[in-house]
Amino acid sequence: MKKEQVKNEEKLDDKKADISFSLNIPSLENAFLEHEIAIKAKQKADYDRTIFRLNEIVERNSTLPVNISSIRIIGAHNFRQSFLKKVLFPINISESEKTLSYALLSIQNTASQLKKFDIFEKISVTIDQASSPLAGKDDIDVIFHVKEKSRLWARTGTDLSNGEGSAYGSINIRNAFGGAENVQANIIFGTHTRSAFETKLTTPINANPDSQIELSIFNISRDNHFYASHEEILKGCIGRFIWSSDLGLHDISYNGVWRQIGNLSLNASPTIRLSSGNSFKSSVAHTLTIDTRNNSLLPNSGFLFRTMQEISSSIILGSDTSFIKTETEFSKATLLSNVKQIILNNTIKMGVLWGLDKKDTKINDRFYLGGATNIRGFYYNGLGPHDGNDAVGGDIYVASSTSVITSIPKLKHWPLKFQTFVNTSSLLLLNQGNFKDIISELICKPSIAAGIGLIYCHTIARLELNFCLPIATRMSDRARKGIQLGLGVQFM
Repeated sequence: MKKEQVKNEEKLDDKKADISFSLNIPSLENAFLEHEIAIKAKQKADYDRTIFRLNEIVERNSTLPVNISSIRIIGAHNFRQSFLKKVLFPINISESEKTLSYALLSIQNTASQLKKFDIFEKISVTIDQASSPLAGKDDIDVIFHVKEKSRLWARTGTDLSNGEGSAYGSINIRNAFGGAENVQANIIFGTHTRSAFETKLTTPINANPDSQIELSIFNISRDNHFYASHEEILKGCIGRFIWSSDLGLHDISYNGVWRQIGNLSLNASPTIRLSSGNSFKSSVAHTLTIDTRNNSLLPNSGFLFRTMQEISSSIILGSDTSFIKTETEFSKATLLSNVKQIILNNTIKMGVLWGLDKKDTKINDRFYLGGATNIRGFYYNGLGPHDGNDAVGGDIYVASSTSVITSIPKLKHWPLKFQTFVNTSSLLLLNQGNFKDIISELICKPSIAAGIGLIYCHTIARLELNFCLPIATRMSDRARKGIQLGLGVQFM
C-alpha cells in the first residue's frame, strides 16, 4: 500500500509540474507583453515631455528678436531660381514682425506650401545661427532640405466602375519646366468608353499651389447603345482657372467641344434620330466646392456643398446651343454612435437646364440619373424621360438619398460595413406642360427605391453590393429589383 501511495504521490507531483509549466508559459508571454507596453509608454511619455519643453521654450522666447539672414534650399536641383524666390519670399518678414514666433510661423507656412506642390518626397527645415561674419547676434539661417520625387512616372491598369470595364495608361512628368508644372497624358479603352485620349498641362500661378491654370485637349469616343442607341464622339479643349479662398475651392472653366452623334441602332427612337449629327458647344462655367468631410469615400463627419453654373450662348460664345445650366449638391455625414459606429448620411441634389433659343435642349446637354453609384434601384441612366427604349434625359431634377451605415458585429474595425438606404428622385422635361404643374410633379411624385447592402471601402475606391427594391416608379423609369453592384469614388 505504501508503494502504491508513493507512486500516486509521484504521479500527482508530475501532474502538478505539468500544470505549473503550462501556466508559466502564458504568464511569461504576458510579462514580455507588459514589458513592451511599458517601454512604449515610457518612450511616448519622454517624447511628450520633449515636445512640451520645446513648446515651452518657444513660447517663453516667442517675442525674442530674430532676423533671418539667409534662406537656402538644398536638394531642389530641377527648379528655376525665379520660382524658388517666389516660394520663399513670404519668409522675409518686416521690421515690426521680427520675432521668433512669427519667424517660425512663416517657415512652417512655407514648408506647407512646398508640400502642396506634390513634387517633394521629403521636406525638413534646419534653423541655426547665421554663419556670415557680418551677421548680428539675432541673425539666423534657414535651410530647407528637400528630396524631389521622380520626375517621370507611368502606370497602367484596369478599372471596373459604373457598369463599365476599361484598361488605362497614364504618363506624368512632374516639374516639367522647373516651376512645379505637371504634364499628363492619359489613354483609356473600355466597353462603353471605346477610346479616350487626353493631354493636360497644370501650372501654378505666381508659384502659389492654391492657384492653378489647367489646359487640356481630348478626344473621346463613347458607345451609348446600351441606354440610348447611338455613339458619341467628343473632340475639344478645356481651360481652367482653379483657386482656393476662405469660402472654398473655385473653378472657372471654358469648354469648347465638337460633338458628333452617329452610328445609330436600327431601332433608334425618333428623338435620337433627330439629335444625330454634329454640334459645337462653347460654354463658360463656374464651380464652387466646400468640403469639410473627414473622408470623401466613407465620411462620418463634415459636409460637402457643391454648386455649378454654366452658360452657353450662340451670340456671345459662338455655340450651336444656348442654355443656362445650374446644379447644386449638399451632403452631410453624422456619427450617431461612436461605440457602435453608426453613421447617418443625407444627400440632396438638384439641377435645372434652361434653353435660351426657344428650342428643345439637346440630349447631350441634359441630366441623366440612375445606376448603382447614382440612384440605386434603377438601371444606368434609367430614370426619367424615355422615347421607346432610349433614355433622352431631362431638364430639371431633384434627387435625395438617406443611408444608415453600421459596423458588422465583431468586425468593428474592418473596412466592411452594412447599410440601409432610401433614394428618391424626379427627372422631367420642361417643355411638357405648365411650369407650375411640372414643379408640383417634380416634388410630389418622386420615384423611390430602398434597400440593404454591404460597403467595402478601399483607400482608392468604394465597392457596394446592394439588394434594391423599387417602391414607386413612373411609367418611363427603368427600375431594377434585386442585386446591384457599384464601384466608384462618388456615391449618392
